[in-house]
Amino acid sequence: MGLVLGIGVSGFSQSRLTQATNRMQQSPRAQQDAVVLGTPVKPVRPVLPKAAFEVDKVTISSSLNIYSVLVEEQTCVAYNPDLNLITMTHRGHTNVIGTGNDLIASTSTDGGNSFSSKVSIPATGGKNHRYPSGVIYNPTGNTDPQNAFHVMAGPYTTSAWEGNYFASTTFGGANSDEQTVTTPAGGDLLSRNGMTIDGNGIVHHTGLQYTGTSGPLTYDGYVYKGTFNSTTNKFEWTSQTLHPETVAGSDGGHYLSYTQMNTAWSPDGSVGYVFFVGSDARAGADRSSYQPIVYKSTDGGATWELMDYINLVNHPEMEPYLFPLRREYYVGGTVKPLFTETDGVVDANGNLHIFTLAEGAYSDHIDSIGYVYEYEKGAIFELYNENQGNSWTVHYIDTLETRDVPKEESGYGTGDDALAWGHRIQASRSADGKVVFATWTDTDTEFFGTEFNLYPDVLGFARHLDYGVAEVKNFTRGSNVYGEAFYNYASEVVMNPDANTWQIPYTITDIRTSNDPGLPVFYSFLTDIKFNLSDFPVGIEAVSGVVNKVEAFPNPTTGHVKFTIDLAAASSVAIEITNLMGQKVLDVVNQPVAAGSHTFTAELNNLKAGVYFYSVVAGENRVTRKLVVK
Repeated sequence: MGLVLGIGVSGFSQSRLTQATNRMQQSPRAQQDAVVLGTPVKPVRPVLPKAAFEVDKVTISSSLNIYSVLVEEQTCVAYNPDLNLITMTHRGHTNVIGTGNDLIASTSTDGGNSFSSKVSIPATGGKNHRYPSGVIYNPTGNTDPQNAFHVMAGPYTTSAWEGNYFASTTFGGANSDEQTVTTPAGGDLLSRNGMTIDGNGIVHHTGLQYTGTSGPLTYDGYVYKGTFNSTTNKFEWTSQTLHPETVAGSDGGHYLSYTQMNTAWSPDGSVGYVFFVGSDARAGADRSSYQPIVYKSTDGGATWELMDYINLVNHPEMEPYLFPLRREYYVGGTVKPLFTETDGVVDANGNLHIFTLAEGAYSDHIDSIGYVYEYEKGAIFELYNENQGNSWTVHYIDTLETRDVPKEESGYGTGDDALAWGHRIQASRSADGKVVFATWTDTDTEFFGTEFNLYPDVLGFARHLDYGVAEVKNFTRGSNVYGEAFYNYASEVVMNPDANTWQIPYTITDIRTSNDPGLPVFYSFLTDIKFNLSDFPVGIEAVSGVVNKVEAFPNPTTGHVKFTIDLAAASSVAIEITNLMGQKVLDVVNQPVAAGSHTFTAELNNLKAGVYFYSVVAGENRVTRKLVVK
């Protein structure tokens, strides 16, 4: 394996650079529309097993072609819990719903069981809407979905990229408004990333302006802010620019992702973050690969503070899962993670959670920072800060089964119009920010027999701030959506149909009807993409069997705690304490215990303040509960 992976820069690594980092570059994501193929070839799909799980599809609508949902950083699906309103924002489908240049709102008010579609903003003046994002603004006191506002943004073209549109209208069709901002001189500005709306009704959206195609020669990050004017019933838009310093190669091209700029805000709007992905110049001679460069605002985006450099070199939570630098490969050397996909949300405590697909950088040479290994699939991680500060924690989530799909293998288009795709990681949160989620796609290699993500299923991860981390779920394997989750989107805010359930509004795109990027695509809503309280370490518990009673006192505690258990019969008993990531931090007891009531004391002076869990295992019974250390 070492010999295969170590051929060198002049061999596979050069070609792999283009495949692995397409999402960091403008092509093909800056294309307007593909040319319709004459006779697209449909891949032979294996005969699927009978559905074993509940996830199914609900028809939403369609678009003229794939260039409505191409970029995973768009916000195409949104949910408002006050109105129980789901909307998908997309381009139209000529002679079916509007035209391919119109902006469409496909909405559901019954939890995704049915959808209706209408033109939200028509194209006028020769302006072609592209890559739309959309969120829902609900005016204070409103209870009628028809009076809520559909807020949209994205780039537009005439014969070339001209600028960006910012539009809004009620779902009932009133107060329509569209404003355009011509791209400033100095390169294309495609505003299509990270659209979000906070609890104050403030909309934020980002985009990168750049010149250069092998790495930005010049660049600025634009942060747009939309504030609703209740007198005019329109949004007023302002913008700021941010310019993180990144490493440049000898040709002047900077190592900065073209598409991964993003923004995320706390539910109450008190704190927000903008993050870029690139080689942070502050690393100095020990150059980083592509990783987050984070700004924070605590005044609604009026000012931005560049947060400290995040040192992820040989990080103990990442190093075991990633390949090291090529020059040190045979000695198990330095690991510098290369973030290839990212998305993020902010939790109830104002902390940013960045979910990423990372691989090990092949090189940190000044002209080779973007290189990765041909056969490394990568792993999913969570990167989050604590107390809104500069201390960052990394949590390993999952290792992928398959690699990104290169355009030569996709079967979706041919030549310059063929499209590649990755695993399209998406971040979500509960309305109150107490639970954060990541979803992505991967292929069942055992069944489909491929090394590429050609038959994607939807996988998910969840973290509850009080109840810990849920195990990774594969929602669609063996379902009616088995291997069909193409060009997926998840809503930032999830549904909460009851106190113990969080359902993620989720859409996928049918590309296999035609296998032609220039022909229409069809959208579906996925049912039952959800986590339950019982999925977490502290869930819906039932004390039964040999365990009659479990208590911890005091709780919260400042230094020691007494565990009282009552057993119906003699049993071996183990008591352990774990942190929010499920890592054991203390064994309290592990011994045979007679029937009756028993008390065990644990000293916790070595534990930092925070939320932990204690588990009592007696025979076949396990009881897990929360423990707070002050």
